[in-house]
Amino acid sequence: MRRLILMTVVFAGTLFAVNATAVAQGSWQNSVADFSKICVRSLLVPNELAAALKDRGMSAASSQYAPPDWDGALYSATDGARGVSVTYQRYSDLTISNCITVAPNAASRDDLENLRSMLETNPGIGKIEGRILEAAPTTKIAMFKRPGNAPIVTFLFTSMASATTLSMTRFDSKPGN
Repeated sequence: MRRLILMTVVFAGTLFAVNATAVAQGSWQNSVADFSKICVRSLLVPNELAAALKDRGMSAASSQYAPPDWDGALYSATDGARGVSVTYQRYSDLTISNCITVAPNAASRDDLENLRSMLETNPGIGKIEGRILEAAPTTKIAMFKRPGNAPIVTFLFTSMASATTLSMTRFDSKPGN
């Protein structure tokens, strides 16, 4: 009887671990898909944003809690489980647009390399330069830049023990600067 209980607990624990891994992988894949579709469209091809939102099952979220002078957009999945935020900083000589989403799990170095490769297949991005740093045992920081400066586009991915931030930033200099 003791053996049967032990085998049942081990089997249940294995199923839980496999299920948790599948959920985490699904979360990473959903976050990457949100980032690569919503952020890239929002900052590089805004006329394609509506279709990308529909494709990802997302829509504009309520901004009732945003500060009155906040300049940006919030998008969320219909179930509220995923979100993307886009912010704009406007200055006399520069506009900085930033799109960010958070994956609710850590990313491996391979995950970050695969995200880089996927972004490079987008003709609006092309080959990106940069590197991935192991900042601590559970922290990886990936920094990349799209070629050229019209506009400057950078990517910053920070993976920690239990979450990964995916960020894309566009810098638009005003004429004459």
